[in-house]
Amino acid sequence: MNMIGHQMTLLRSALLLLGQSSEHFSQVLAQPNVRWFMGLFAVFFVLAVQAQNVEEIKRSAEQGNAAAQNTLGKMYETGEGVVDVNYAEAAKWYLKAAEQGNVEAQNKLGFMYQWSHGVDLNYAEAAKWYAKAAEQGDAAAQYNLAMMYTRGQGVSKNEDEAIKLFRMAAEQGNYTAKSALKMFESKGK
Repeated sequence: MNMIGHQMTLLRSALLLLGQSSEHFSQVLAQPNVRWFMGLFAVFFVLAVQAQNVEEIKRSAEQGNAAAQNTLGKMYETGEGVVDVNYAEAAKWYLKAAEQGNVEAQNKLGFMYQWSHGVDLNYAEAAKWYAKAAEQGDAAAQYNLAMMYTRGQGVSKNEDEAIKLFRMAAEQGNYTAKSALKMFESKGK
C-alpha cells in the first residue's frame, strides 16, 4: 500500500473511532503518523470551512447586504479568506457598503482614498467619506477627518474644526485624538 493509501486508512480508522471511548481513541493516536495526519486533516477541514464561509459572504454581498460587503472589503484588503490582497476589489466592496451607510466601510473608504489604496489619491473624496462616518459618531473617522483639517487635505485648513473633531473622538476613548488635543492645548489653542 502506498503512503497516501496508508494515511487514508488511518484517517478512516480515526474517524470511525470518534464514536468510541476516549481511551480507545488515545491508543490509536499513539500510533506513528496518526497525529501528523490528523493535524493535516484538521488544517484541510478548517480551510474547507473558510472557503465555504467566503462563498457565503460573497453571495450575501452580491445580494446587497452591507455588512457582508464591508466584510468582503476587509477580506480583500487583508487577503484573509481570499487568494490575494486586492485593494481595488476592497475599495469596490467598501463603496457598496458605504453607500448604504455602513460606518466602518465609510471610514475604510476614506482611508483608501487618502492613501491611494486601490483607488486614485483623492483627498476631497477621503474627507467626504470620513465626514459621513464621523457624523455617525465613529471615533476613528472623527480623528482621521480632524487630521485632514490640520493639514488642509481635501478640506480647508481649519484648526478649530480639527480640535472639535479631536475632542469628539477623545471623548470616546481615542488615545491618538487625546494626544493631538494635548498638542493643541500646549500651543494655547
